[in-house]
Amino acid sequence: MIKKILVTITVVLCMTLLACDDEMLSVKEKAENASAEVCECMKKNSLSYCKDELNKKYGSYANNNDFIKAFNNVNNCGATIFTEKK
Repeated sequence: MIKKILVTITVVLCMTLLACDDEMLSVKEKAENASAEVCECMKKNSLSYCKDELNKKYGSYANNNDFIKAFNNVNNCGATIFTEKK
């Protein structure tokens, strides 16, 4: 019985850690993931659609220069991002 409880707790903890994995990524790693997602999206969709999807998921990094620089450095499908000054 104790083994079953310990196994259950271990599985729950592992799943929790995997679910929170995105929160533990650095800004650079998130930018690299975002770049890969945009390139994958562009295989089937327009650039504007993919940038809209990027904004939905990574909009909180819109003014983060480290994110923008890392995204543009690793992007290999012609998508670049920048901050718009109003």
